[in-house]
Amino acid sequence: PYRVFTARSEYRLSSRANNADLRLTRRAAALGLVRDSARLARLDTVEADMAHAQAMLEQVVHLPHIWEAQMGGSRRVVRDGVRKSALDMIRKGFLSEDLWAGARDPENVPPEHIPKARKLAGGPEISAIVPAWADVPLDIRQRVVTEAMYHGHLRQLSAEANTFKREESMRLPADIDYSKVRVLSHEEVDKLSIVRPDTFGAAKRIDGITPGGILALLKYVRQNRAAQSA
Repeated sequence: PYRVFTARSEYRLSSRANNADLRLTRRAAALGLVRDSARLARLDTVEADMAHAQAMLEQVVHLPHIWEAQMGGSRRVVRDGVRKSALDMIRKGFLSEDLWAGARDPENVPPEHIPKARKLAGGPEISAIVPAWADVPLDIRQRVVTEAMYHGHLRQLSAEANTFKREESMRLPADIDYSKVRVLSHEEVDKLSIVRPDTFGAAKRIDGITPGGILALLKYVRQNRAAQSA
């Protein structure tokens, strides 16, 4: 049900079920929907534990060639001379965490594929590089690693959202042919062609128009205007 609920949500990578408590509990409390002090205290504990675990990973910093040695030479790291933390290495997929630890093996996965299915990212286990990581509660480890793996995608989505906010009032060409915007679905082409919105903001508010469609439309209009002015 949660997946269906968020299927057409804008930037839904940030609206995941596994971070709903962090995103919504305090808002619900401010509206009087959550009055359980124990629940709020648990949230405080989770946030503090996650911050502590992230700080632990950020404190382990090495140059690329040191990271390669730490991983036994199994993975190549771009030697750009920039120091990287263990958290950075998780975000780039160089260190792994067993997200199924303490749970039964995933269903519908052939036995020979279970080791791969159990791992998040590749490379050695985080605790092999950061021994103190093993002392962090399992649920906190899993949440910190999950957030790290989404970090790059969320940063990109945030940039896209900021771009759209800046361009929301930009006017759309009156004669635009939406069928030429290849990323748009047939449904989006039909609705835009019927409504003929004046601005990107108006287009965004049409039912069935996705954030991805709006960004593709923005790119298409920009490219056409650049070509005309060249």
